[in-house]
Amino acid sequence: AAEFDDDVRRFLDARPVLAHPPSRRYRLRKFMQRHRGSMLVTAAMMLGILASLGISLWQAKVAREQAQRAEAVRDFLLSIFEAAKIDLPKDARPTPDVLARAAAKKIESDTALKPDMRAEFLTSLGEIARKSDDFEGAVVFYDKALQALDSSGDVDSKQRLHVEIFRAWAFVTLGRPEETVKALQPRLAGLRAEQDANTVDALWAYAQAREDTGHVEEALALVREARAIAMRIFPVDTADSLSLSLAYG
Repeated sequence: AAEFDDDVRRFLDARPVLAHPPSRRYRLRKFMQRHRGSMLVTAAMMLGILASLGISLWQAKVAREQAQRAEAVRDFLLSIFEAAKIDLPKDARPTPDVLARAAAKKIESDTALKPDMRAEFLTSLGEIARKSDDFEGAVVFYDKALQALDSSGDVDSKQRLHVEIFRAWAFVTLGRPEETVKALQPRLAGLRAEQDANTVDALWAYAQAREDTGHVEEALALVREARAIAMRIFPVDTADSLSLSLAYG
């Protein structure tokens, strides 16, 4: 009777019962029952520490990747200037189109470039060509950038959308609005879901293409939509917001 009474007290106190076959698993379970609160706190603290460690490691990884990217860009730009100087007199400065040609040769010969970096460089060359009024050349660079992203299986990243929108604007400037519509129409639903700078840029280019093909009312609706998004995501006095307001009121 005394042993039974002792076991009842042990059971109520969540301690091992002497009548139970002894085992480490059983004793551990009883220990956890007795210290449930402190163990939950300890587990929560451990999870917090692990989560913080995971975030720190992720941030360190991102920082390393950004540093490597910056270093790659620096080395690449230096190599372009060195390549451009080969064809120029010592007292001549390389012009943007000379640098672009040198860069294109460098990109084509550099097999170690990652697809996303290759695409980024080619997109920059496209922008140089576009700002030099060489819109045909810009389209060539944008197409090569998209091919680089294709090689990595990238079909829907923000980087890819950025390139596609640049190319669409080049088509508009070249007087080829049908190609702008063809390029952007399949993207509109996804872009509208994002509601970001790419959305504004794409809707604006698409609107211009629709206006150029005689769909004026649709173009006005698209620009108003782009302006409404721009007003939400950009400060009122930014170039995009002001340009949209001045162009179409």
